[in-house]
Amino acid sequence: MPRTLRALPARARLFFWIILGVSVCLLGVILFWQSSAAVLWETARTGTPIVIAASALIFLARLYPIPFAGGDRVSVTFRLDGVVLFAAILLLPEIEAVLVAVAGVGFHQLYVYFNKRERWYLCVFNTAQYVIVVGLAAIAYRALDNGTVPPLASPRDLIPILVTTAVYFAVNTALISTMLALVRQRRPWEVWVGAHRWTWHLYLAHLALGILIADLFLVVPLAVPLVTLMVLVLRHAYGSVAIIRDQTRETIELLADTVDRRDPYTFQHSQRVADYCRLIARRLEMSADEVDAIVQAARVHDVGKIAISDVILQKPGSLTDEERGEIDKHAAFGAEIVARLPQYQRGKEYILYHHERYDGSGTFRLRGRDIPVGARIIAAADTFDAMTSDRPYRRALDRAVAIAEMIRQKGKQLDPVVVEAFITALQEQELLSDAPRLGALVPQVPLPVPAAASTSVRH
Repeated sequence: MPRTLRALPARARLFFWIILGVSVCLLGVILFWQSSAAVLWETARTGTPIVIAASALIFLARLYPIPFAGGDRVSVTFRLDGVVLFAAILLLPEIEAVLVAVAGVGFHQLYVYFNKRERWYLCVFNTAQYVIVVGLAAIAYRALDNGTVPPLASPRDLIPILVTTAVYFAVNTALISTMLALVRQRRPWEVWVGAHRWTWHLYLAHLALGILIADLFLVVPLAVPLVTLMVLVLRHAYGSVAIIRDQTRETIELLADTVDRRDPYTFQHSQRVADYCRLIARRLEMSADEVDAIVQAARVHDVGKIAISDVILQKPGSLTDEERGEIDKHAAFGAEIVARLPQYQRGKEYILYHHERYDGSGTFRLRGRDIPVGARIIAAADTFDAMTSDRPYRRALDRAVAIAEMIRQKGKQLDPVVVEAFITALQEQELLSDAPRLGALVPQVPLPVPAAASTSVRH
């Protein structure tokens, strides 16, 4: 994220000012709505303790978020402040609910600005978007609510509750996803899907807890501390799941790095292949969720080599048919290692088939589009890095020679569409001067291929 507002893309800057303006206008409308001096005085007299208490809970909840990984490494965190905010929407007048959001979220944003050097415009945007979310949800609830107490006194009360929940969820996630998409110059829908495809139900569960707390506060106030304790246990459970998930992924990636380190010629090979796969998948305009699955698989695509002898992996000369057969097993070994991990449910097929040939002459005889697209992308990235890296049996090929060889293998070993996307992506990266390790510009036309440039390399 850029350090200054001016460094943001023009559309992101415009969206920032729109959100800030809308939040100020909405706050003014709500104040005007309750402009009676008597109403404002009564609100301040009776509501101040509740506003202070709720704001303090929101501040504490935001200090301890629950991390979740979204698509393409989009950072997603759950904060239990949503429980308090939604309960405030159901229990308090519009102005008090908005003040809870402004105070709780605003003070937290001041805290991260001064203590964590967060960018000022992000702090302002986060506060402003919650003013909009809470304000619109509160207005929607008051417009539909029949005045019954508690909120769920009868089945008829489900309609305003459901509408309010939909408004809160839709506005909150849409504003965040749109801002992220504009900053990263991607489609808002892709960012939204990547961030919430697997976590929307947890988000809605927080809103359901807010409804429960609102009901209990009015009917059985003494039960609220028990529910609060349950929420804390839930937070701890979410956090534990997130830690286990991240540690599992890091362990598998460490195992893949250990395999790479067994041979000094392949050190960081898997990391480079993952970087190339990201370039290709984005160039093909794949969804953020699919990009993430491919990159994760590419990061550990050679983990199965842990079962292959160093004598074979580091052999300086040609391999025998038996030795070649042993190396060919590493894709199946790798897929077997990750098969039971939920984050690799799609990636395991990419690992299993990443050495299949596009013309159908590979191990499993899959041809063309029968090979999963992630496997075809990994195959191209893996081949390019293998050719442009030093190996025990040959020196690294020049980058232009490697590109020319990949062009020659279009439709044979490699997917033509993937190869073209890869070449274009490399050219774009060079024009942006953003990838110094990629070398000189990719040639615009195929080059003559020396006899030494063969893709029958060990990778």
